[in-house]
Amino acid sequence: MGYNLYITRKENHWDESGSKISKKEWLEYVSKDSELIIDSKSKDYVILKNSGDSAPWLFWSETGVIDSKNPPHFFIEKMISIATDMDAKVQGDDLEIYTSIPNGYKLITDAQPPVMIEYHRKAMNGKVEYTEILTSNNKPTATLQNKEKASVNTFSLLLLLLVVLAVGYFVISRLIK
Repeated sequence: MGYNLYITRKENHWDESGSKISKKEWLEYVSKDSELIIDSKSKDYVILKNSGDSAPWLFWSETGVIDSKNPPHFFIEKMISIATDMDAKVQGDDLEIYTSIPNGYKLITDAQPPVMIEYHRKAMNGKVEYTEILTSNNKPTATLQNKEKASVNTFSLLLLLLVVLAVGYFVISRLIK
């Protein structure tokens, strides 16, 4: 099981209607991007050049979206760059939107209140690390450290945050009564 991110022009990546990214448009983009190549083992997948056998991949589907399963942080940043170039967006399985920020990226959930998680990239001693900052109601709620090789498990973080918010709401509502 994994968590997918999608490059899409549709309101929701699963929508049947909406603007699609054509296969021709996708392959033209790949041919012009010096960091991307079509995987020699499977012509349906696109990978980063010189990334080895464990490379994250992008897959174009007939639905007109491009997806990747469990992409690492650096690849999410690449997906955001591709989406920007293609007049599209990066959207997760749970409809959160990923956008670029200086030295990283952020995601904003569709929950009420919206939750924002920023991932700040920092290179130290030849390693790239990301700091996660969770925000709800424009107030930071947690800061975590992540090494580059760790994949993003957004669903678990969001579930934990929703549980914390629900418990907080329950406690506050009991105190008010």
